[in-house]
Amino acid sequence: MSHEEIRELLAEFAVEGHLDQVHEEILKRHLACCAKCRLELAHLRRVEYALRTWPLERVDAPLHARLMAMLATAYRESPPAMPSWPIWVPLVTIALAMGLALLLAPAMPALSLPDPTTEFAQATASAHGRDALLAIWIGAAVALAGAGLTTALSQAVQPGHPDLQSVRRRAAEAAEHIRQFATHGR
Repeated sequence: MSHEEIRELLAEFAVEGHLDQVHEEILKRHLACCAKCRLELAHLRRVEYALRTWPLERVDAPLHARLMAMLATAYRESPPAMPSWPIWVPLVTIALAMGLALLLAPAMPALSLPDPTTEFAQATASAHGRDALLAIWIGAAVALAGAGLTTALSQAVQPGHPDLQSVRRRAAEAAEHIRQFATHGR
C-alpha cells in the first residue's frame, strides 16, 4: 500500500479502534516506522475524543429550519447515487459465461437411451462422459461469473477508490457550509 492509502485508514482506525485484520496489520507496521502518521493518528484520536465528549446543545428553531432547507436543497441538486461497485460487470460476465455454455451445449452429443443391441457398460460410460463434459461447462460458467463478481467487488474496497474520494470531498464541503452558515448566518 502507498503512504497515501495508509493515511486514509488513519481516521477509521482512530474512530473505530480497529480495522479488518489485514489492513490493521499493515497500518500497525507502518505506524512503527512513520512518526508523521503516529502524530496524525494521535491528533485524530484527540479530535474524535473531543467530538464524542462535546456537550450537545439544542439548535434554535430558525437555525434548524435554515439548516434543514439547505440540506433539502443540496439533496435535490445532488446527482443520483451510483452503486459503490458497477453492477454491470458481473451481469455481463454471467451472461457471457451462460451464453458460451449454451452455445457449446448443442455441439455436444445428445443424451439418448442406450441401443438395446449395445452393451449396457458402453452406454453408461458414454452417458457419464457427456454428463461430465456438461458439468465442466457449467462449472466454467459459474467460475467466470464468480471471477467477474470478485473483480467488481474488489474495486469497492480500495481505500483510494474515486467513489470514496467523492464522498469524503462532499462531506468536507457540507461540513464547511454548515460551519460558515452557523458562524455567519446568525
